[in-house]
Amino acid sequence: MLTDSVIIMLSFYLALQVASRDIADIHYRWYEYAWMFGVLLAVKLFIFIRAGFYREIIRYVSMDFALRIVKYTVFGSLISITLIHVVRHEIELPVLVVDWMACCILIGLTRYGWRYVKEGRFSRAVGKNTLLYGAGEHGAAVARHLTVNDELGYKVVGFIDDSSEKNGKKMHGIPIVGNLDDLPEAIRNLDVEELVISFANPDGDLTKRIFRVCRDHGVRCRIVPGMTDVISGNEVVRSIDIADLMRRPKRNLDKELVAHFLKGRRVMITGAAGSIGSEIFRQVISFEPEALAAIDHSEFGLYQLDEEFSKHPLKQRCFFSLVDIKSKALVEHAIAGFKPDVVFHAAAYKHVPILEQDVRQAILNNVQGVMNVVNSAERHGVSRFVFISTDKAVRPTNVMGATKRMGELVIQAANGRGKLRCMSVRFGNVLASSGSVVPKFMSQIKAGGPVTVTHPEVTRYFMLIPEAVELVLQAASIGNGGEIFVLDMGKPVRIAEMAEDLVSLMGHVPHTGIPIVYTGLRPGEKLHEELFLGDIERATRFKDISIGKVQRVDDDALRKELTALIEFATVDGSPDKLRAGIKRLVPEYNGPVTRDP
Repeated sequence: MLTDSVIIMLSFYLALQVASRDIADIHYRWYEYAWMFGVLLAVKLFIFIRAGFYREIIRYVSMDFALRIVKYTVFGSLISITLIHVVRHEIELPVLVVDWMACCILIGLTRYGWRYVKEGRFSRAVGKNTLLYGAGEHGAAVARHLTVNDELGYKVVGFIDDSSEKNGKKMHGIPIVGNLDDLPEAIRNLDVEELVISFANPDGDLTKRIFRVCRDHGVRCRIVPGMTDVISGNEVVRSIDIADLMRRPKRNLDKELVAHFLKGRRVMITGAAGSIGSEIFRQVISFEPEALAAIDHSEFGLYQLDEEFSKHPLKQRCFFSLVDIKSKALVEHAIAGFKPDVVFHAAAYKHVPILEQDVRQAILNNVQGVMNVVNSAERHGVSRFVFISTDKAVRPTNVMGATKRMGELVIQAANGRGKLRCMSVRFGNVLASSGSVVPKFMSQIKAGGPVTVTHPEVTRYFMLIPEAVELVLQAASIGNGGEIFVLDMGKPVRIAEMAEDLVSLMGHVPHTGIPIVYTGLRPGEKLHEELFLGDIERATRFKDISIGKVQRVDDDALRKELTALIEFATVDGSPDKLRAGIKRLVPEYNGPVTRDP
């Protein structure tokens, strides 16, 4: 404010000297002009205070602030000199113009000049030579933060951007040196030590390509978080993780349709303590159901979920119950007491090698459990039943996949009983679920290796858990009953490549720093998974959700066979005989079968 006061008086003095011919020499008759300076100070400082000039952090002033300087210095000069002109008619328009121009320029210089000095523009920046991928609004914000914050240790030497129109131009004085194809050359020419992906929500394929170019050239690759974090300065850059390499482009989904499906409904989730079930819980509660029940046989898992939502505004609508779906009585008690409108059935045993050894439990949990839940749902007026299935149910080579396929058949048979409408949603592996390959690889890398992969060519479909559940809810909202919805999992991922990426992400060299060894496919494992048993029956309005062809079955015969298989699993449990029973129900099952039941 003191600096502005000096500028205000200096600007008026210059205006009088330059633009006024009739006013006496101010050096000798200063007392005649003192009141004018007082008016100028009072009016302009009042306007500047009201305009918020003194609440701005000068280091972060923007173009918007520059426009405010222009606007409010105009107001200040116009009002104050008009008041002076009323008393002293010698003050004319040229004085007003020169006073405003001088005041505007000098006030702008004090703000932006200080910012220029603080950003170190007069001195050569020091730090790691850093290339930013993305010369848009997000990239501009990142470049400013990295430049302003010397303690971060970055020296931004260039931008890479996919827009050919930007190539050869500059942003913040930093050159835009090409696109993805030019990245290797840019790394060499600019002696780049680190690359930061500096645009919002890049898809996994692009991130993976950039990351691998950086890895091959010995350059560290990082990524920016959301724009709000960048602007606030909380976290300018972070390390890439495996989820960034798997992320796909944002989907065009209809959340209003999901809200219409769930809002005000009573929703029950089985297996709610698991990776998929807990994420269904998180997303469903955001649509404000009337009540939400989480059931699971894991006490600790339910405790964690309960704690997570302990302070949620809708906590009073949430209910957590210990229920083993293999117990018909417990399932009946839970559904009869809660009276759900919608059931998401995510409870299942899923680990292929373990279920190959324990066929009995696979049948009792993954088949009998489904029957217990869906039959109770029918008796108690549930309107929608959504079964979470898997790509391993397609031409299964293992017990886990075969039991999930039987679950799909149970759901098909139950559809249309009373007001019950049943559907299945089939997708592949989800990233970082409990017991999945990613946490296993990470623990092996932390231990110094080796990382164990079953086969160099084995592939799997992967999807981020929130993405998968988002599509599950969307599929459920459009289902009429009887469908097997199949989610688009993108391209299959080579597990060996994933292992190499993880080794690199954790700061090691694949095959050298951390060895990768191949152990052979385990019992029941496929080299490649499938998502469709046959052809797609039809597409939906959402490109990531298709409907697979449903194979019609004789409901009475199915129920009779299932009942016999479950009874046999309860009283005997011979694995070979149980596998033969599975083969009778799922002819496409290609696991080891040695004896008839």
